[in-house]
Amino acid sequence: IHAAGEAPPGQAGASRDSRRAHRRAPLPSLSPQGMSCRGLDPARLLLTSEHRVRINGVAILDVTRPDTRPVEELQRDDCRALGRLVVALALRSRAALASSASLSRALDTLRSACSEELVALVTLLLSGPPVGEVCALASGRLLDHAVLVQAQADALRDAYRHEAEHGRVARLLMKLGFVNERPEFDGDPAWSETGDRYLLKLLRDAVFHAVDEDGNPVVSYAHVVSALNKLDAGVDEAILLAGRDHRQSLMVVSYRDLKLLLERAFADLVAAQSETVYSNGAPGMGGGGGGHLHRGGPGGVGL
Repeated sequence: IHAAGEAPPGQAGASRDSRRAHRRAPLPSLSPQGMSCRGLDPARLLLTSEHRVRINGVAILDVTRPDTRPVEELQRDDCRALGRLVVALALRSRAALASSASLSRALDTLRSACSEELVALVTLLLSGPPVGEVCALASGRLLDHAVLVQAQADALRDAYRHEAEHGRVARLLMKLGFVNERPEFDGDPAWSETGDRYLLKLLRDAVFHAVDEDGNPVVSYAHVVSALNKLDAGVDEAILLAGRDHRQSLMVVSYRDLKLLLERAFADLVAAQSETVYSNGAPGMGGGGGGHLHRGGPGGVGL
């Protein structure tokens, strides 16, 4: 049974209601399938995260101690067990379940300390009603829980979107780091400073080594993220690249062309590594058989 995620400020009561709603959740899911839980006990509750509770050992009794009574009667026993479980959790004491007399005293304490709605629910559960009646009584809380679940899903979706954005930028940074200024390719005409890789080096200078009109370094996260996002999307917008010959040469290149150059240069690296691995039978860059880069298609080579 799943409890709701962390409630927003001011909604702690709604979060507690959601946890109570989720403790009732197994019964409606088991009832239509003709099954019973037979495991609702405080000792079998597992708190697996801050607001998530699970029941351990469900259906073990069906194997160790089979019960031939009708399923409807077993489900009513589940309702009674759930009522006792709610009492024990509300009073934070298992002693309330020791005997009928202690349970009666616990109900009196519950009436003076808890809401009428909770008392009505416990009283109904202890009477062993059909599961449908329990769901009808708890329908309002179940709706509150549904709202909290949707809010949690939205928060998780936003967090995933941010992580995906970070992953895209990290892949671009790694590709640029792999391609730029590789010492083993010094003197190689296919990897010369005047070729495509030179533009990638100038792109790195424009993104990370920018200076203002007075020659002071420009440290702007927004500038870096904006440029990398444009490079990742391959937009048609152009960027002005200044050469390293004291800025005597200027080149205007689109982000689309730069992205193609980066993918092509990175694919050449992966192809060179693959040829080394296949010819020598030893792992190349990446250290070990499982961590090195793999070769893909022309447009899909990458991390």
